[in-house]
Amino acid sequence: MIYKCVIKAFVYSTCHSKSRSSNRGSNSMGRPLVNIYVLDVTLETQVQHVFEEAAANFGRLDYVVSAAGVVSAMLGDMASTPMEDWKRVLDTNLNGTLHVLRAAAHIMLRQSGPKRGSIVNITSVLSVRSMSNSAAYTTSKHAVIELTRSVAIDYLCEGA
Repeated sequence: MIYKCVIKAFVYSTCHSKSRSSNRGSNSMGRPLVNIYVLDVTLETQVQHVFEEAAANFGRLDYVVSAAGVVSAMLGDMASTPMEDWKRVLDTNLNGTLHVLRAAAHIMLRQSGPKRGSIVNITSVLSVRSMSNSAAYTTSKHAVIELTRSVAIDYLCEGA
């Protein structure tokens, strides 16, 4: 799983040499370094709840990696893709990313300091290169790129 590799790389890169021999599970204040939350990103209230809980557990929210993604259950051309599949892919890949961005931004904008936090949205090579039988997935992942660019411009001067 990609998220496990991202988490391990982040934790190991942020541990100071002194703390490498100690418990990597918590910081000097006893707060956890990493928590994994399993949730349905299509449910905005669930996403908001998890982010509020994470901010409370960590004291602040510095980094968010949004990597949710699904493909159509039935591969086929656009005309034969059931609308239910189309909606599920866009709801997870695009709207799920939007829910994560909104929940993270609400918290990060309340935080003090010149650096309020960073959000990384992971897409796919198919976000910039199309392939047959992938209209819903390609559309959703390309939209995530443009959403990310637009939001980055919105908050460029906010330090978020």
